[in-house]
Formats: sequence, structure tokens, C-alpha cells
Amino acid sequence: MKLRAAFKLDLASIGGLVTSAMLALPILPASRCMAKDAALADKARNFEEVIRERHVWKGFIRELTLNILGDPAGGGVLHHNDNDGLWTGLYAAAMSFNYAVTRDEQARQWAKESFHALERLEAVTGIPGFPARSIVKAGDPKNFKYDGEWHPDSTGEWEWKGDTSSDEIAGHFFAYSVYYDLAADEEEKKRIRRLVGRVMDHIIGHQGYLADTDGKPTRWGVWNPAQLNENKPVHGLPDEDWSEERGLNSLEILSHLKAAYHITGSGKYQMKYLELIDRHGYAQNTLKALDPRDINHSDVELAFLAYYPLLKYENDPAPAAVYKESLRRTWSIVRPEKNPWWDFTVCAFIPEDCDASGSIRALSDIPAEQVNRKGTGLQRWNGDPYRPAEGNGEIEGDGVVFLLPYWMGRYHGFIH
Repeated sequence: MKLRAAFKLDLASIGGLVTSAMLALPILPASRCMAKDAALADKARNFEEVIRERHVWKGFIRELTLNILGDPAGGGVLHHNDNDGLWTGLYAAAMSFNYAVTRDEQARQWAKESFHALERLEAVTGIPGFPARSIVKAGDPKNFKYDGEWHPDSTGEWEWKGDTSSDEIAGHFFAYSVYYDLAADEEEKKRIRRLVGRVMDHIIGHQGYLADTDGKPTRWGVWNPAQLNENKPVHGLPDEDWSEERGLNSLEILSHLKAAYHITGSGKYQMKYLELIDRHGYAQNTLKALDPRDINHSDVELAFLAYYPLLKYENDPAPAAVYKESLRRTWSIVRPEKNPWWDFTVCAFIPEDCDASGSIRALSDIPAEQVNRKGTGLQRWNGDPYRPAEGNGEIEGDGVVFLLPYWMGRYHGFIH
């Protein structure tokens, strides 16, 4: 009753943007947003083949630094990335959507392999619930001059990168939830439940922070109410004002807690979720997930990673209406970009606003060759699509930029 009462007041405070009519949204017939395009299916198969040939390292999905400029056939090196967990998580989710549509056991195995890579990121640190950014062979950080904070694992054979960010956790939880719901068998679900419980317990046990080897919060792993709402200093840095991150990080942690509750069934995650809403205003914070005056495309990506599980699992119409309004506001900022991932998320949860036609064209326009030649080659959705790509053909992207929205669109019936 407390939650519903709080939201009655909050709904009124939005100023009419969220109305009672939103609490019983109509389901839009799939045919209103569907597009049949065999060329998209062919492109998906091509990207899947390229990924398996050149972009998988122990389940991780990585960009390929080419031996010969502009020539992927010449091979290359799969260097680590600061956000290995995030990019691998997107692939695991894409293949989970693939399996849900096609029942192709190969797609399921690919999703499984990449989920196990995410598991390994948590196990390698030796800190329950704290995943590494990346893992490489011992000596690689020195040999390749990788920056950042590197630690040896317990065997001495590997090194892992710390100072893990909210980007990683958002990518992990998105992958955990989609894989759990769509592709995992019962044994895999047990593994997911254990992993999700460890990660969520780590964050809650450290008062809403990711805590590194020194027990102190990482630079960007911040969801603590005093930090987000009151700007209490924690890092001792000059830029301790977290007001710009308040909406996005509130959205993230609510999504992670809701996913943890759905996956594990543990009421403690729901209790923490309600505490952040009732005592700290986190649901209302989500209404300003993005600042339209300063669009950071990485933040947009993080927002959409969080919206999907949160809206999928929230069955109380009052908070769901606030989250839908948050999604509408965010989408209104980025809608001109015709990003298929963003648009299909809106179509899935606010079907009366569905506008998939531009997204179908965007998928068609993604180059089949993901090499960063100057002016072409969009590798990831965390960049500005209006800014011409820079590069001289030294990197081949993995193609998940296409596969995730494509299979998500197939799963929800917007492409057939």
C-alpha cells in the first residue's frame, strides 16, 4: 500500500504527462510494425559467420585489430576492451533472442558460451560479486601497453582489469535476464541465480557501490542514495557532483534489483527496490535519465540496457507508468536517430508509439563490412551516428551492432 500511495502522489506531480489511461495500455498488433526483409536475414547470417570466424576469444566478443589495413581476411589480434563484459553481454542477449525465435541449438550454445565468459569475469577477481572489466593472458598488459588497473589472478596465468564501471554491470544484468528467460536450461538457470545473487549482494553489502580490491568504490560503480541525491563525496575528486548521473544511475539500480528479484526470487532485492523508491525517490529520478542539453551516447545505451528488464518485470501499473514516461522522455531526445534498438524497445513497451519503419531502414543501411574506414563503419551504438567514422581500416567491428536489434526485432514481431 505504501508503494501505491506514494505513486499516486508522484503521478499527479508529473503534471499530466502520465495519466491513468497509461496504466492499461493497448497491445499494438504486430502487423502494425512488421517488416519482411530477406536481406536482413542474410545480413544477420553473414555477421554471425564473421563473429565466429574472427571475433570470439574464450567466449568473449572482441573487435579485431587487423594485420593488414582494410583486409579482415588477413587476420589480426583480438585485444581486450575496457568493456569486454558489456560487449559480450550484448552478444549473449542477441543469441538468446535468436534462439527464442529459431530454436537453433547453435545459437543457444553461443549464448551459453558467452554467459560463461561473463561468469569468468566475476570468478577471476576472487571478490564475490565483483566482475572484472576484462581478462587477458599474464604479461599482455605490459607487452601491449594496456592502460588501467591490472591484477594477477590466483593462478598467475591471467591478469584482470579492475575499476569496474556501471557500464559493465548494466551489460551483465541485461544479458543475465535475457539469457535466463529465453535460452538457459535449468542447470544454466541455477548458475545465473547464483551469479546474480553474488553481484547484487556485493552492491548492497557495499551500500550501493562496486568495491574494488582495496574495498573502496570504483570510479563509476555508484548507485548510493547519498551520493546520487546529496552529492556526498566518496572519491576525493574535484568532480563529485553526481546530479548529472542521478537519473541514469537510479534507473540502472532499479533495473538490476528488479532483475535480481525476478531471477532469484529473493524478497530482499524487492525490499531494497521499494526502499530506493519510497525513501529516496529513485523512480521519480528516472524521469530525467538523460539531459537533452548534453547527449552522451554511451549513457543512452546504458539507459536502454536498463529499461528493458525493468519494464519487462515491473507488473505494478503505477511504477510501470512512471518508467514508461521516463522511456518516452528519453526516446523523444534520441528518436531522430532511428536507432533500431531504441525504437524496438519503445515498440515493445509503449506499442501505441511504435514507429519501426525508420529502424528497418537503419538496419538495412548498416554496412555489411564493419571496418572502420574513414567515413564508414559504425561499430557500436555508444557513438554518435551522425559523426563520420574515423580510422584507416585498422579495426573490424564484431557486427553485434546489427545482431542485437535485429534478433530483438524478430523476437518481438517487428521483423519477420
